[in-house]
Amino acid sequence: MRAPERRRPLRRKAVPAGASSAKTGSRVKQGGLAALAMALLLGAAGLARQRAASDQETLAPSRPIAVAPTPVPTGSSGGARTLSAMERDLAAAINAARNDAGLPMLTMDRQLTAAATGHSEDLLAHQTCSHDGSDGSSLESRLKAAGVEASAYAETVACGSGSADEAVRQWLDSKAHRPIILGKAYRRLGVGVAVSADGADTRWTADLGTP
Repeated sequence: MRAPERRRPLRRKAVPAGASSAKTGSRVKQGGLAALAMALLLGAAGLARQRAASDQETLAPSRPIAVAPTPVPTGSSGGARTLSAMERDLAAAINAARNDAGLPMLTMDRQLTAAATGHSEDLLAHQTCSHDGSDGSSLESRLKAAGVEASAYAETVACGSGSADEAVRQWLDSKAHRPIILGKAYRRLGVGVAVSADGADTRWTADLGTP
């Protein structure tokens, strides 16, 4: 804090002691109180600025906050649709886990999403939980049928989990699935969620690809 500037007083002749001591003393007292009040105000303002700066530092994230991807048209049979709320939550939860690990966020891919959606619907319809389709399809054949071109790809499936966060947590707790969700090489993501009519059963599929 910069101290108030003081000007050098003009030279004056000495005044007999006691002649104006009371008045002079009153001026000094008033000036001192005014200076004290100003110092307190400036100090309070400075403290408020310091607290505000401290709050900003505390709230500032160390990494960018993961944001749910914008819904993209998708569909396995030519019919375009947008991602459901549960599918958006799944994509966001996957990207949040990657963000926490300091990994690049995945970009939503229409063709990967078509493959993932079709597989989740098939698993729910036949009450199975596998990477093999009811018609004997494999991940590779489903991706080819959806027109996916990728140098590397992988799939994770969860069955019965109540929420996207639970599904992703299940994958992260698995030694086989964690390296997929947190794979450094993957750049694209497709998700598909199928829910039973009564909402009691769910199938979650995530297909990841490179590039």
